[in-house]
Amino acid sequence: MFASLAPIEPDSRADAAIDSILARIDAIATVLHVLGRMADRSGAAASDNLEQRARLSARLAACDAAALVRMTAELDAVSAVLQSGFAALDQARRKGQPAPAAIALLYREASEDLAAILASAETA
Repeated sequence: MFASLAPIEPDSRADAAIDSILARIDAIATVLHVLGRMADRSGAAASDNLEQRARLSARLAACDAAALVRMTAELDAVSAVLQSGFAALDQARRKGQPAPAAIALLYREASEDLAAILASAETA
């Protein structure tokens, strides 16, 4: 009933790496959005608009393979920090200690890390 607008073609390794990085960025942005709400901060929506995503995709396409591998590792590190941070925040919440300062700190640090990684895509 619905056909794709472009023919289905196999992804190259570079396209797959870029898609993987974009998926990681989307996941981190979603978690940051939730953290921002928990920290009573009004942040951008979890999903960016298409123009920003297209610009980022174009910048990533211009990066060499080593830069993509480095960005993937950095994004994985931010994801691990967010995962362990959420686990610790959940334990604190279960003990009746909501830890708003820890939420704000995790939000700020992870946001700054993500911004630095995205900025490095412009220079890579």
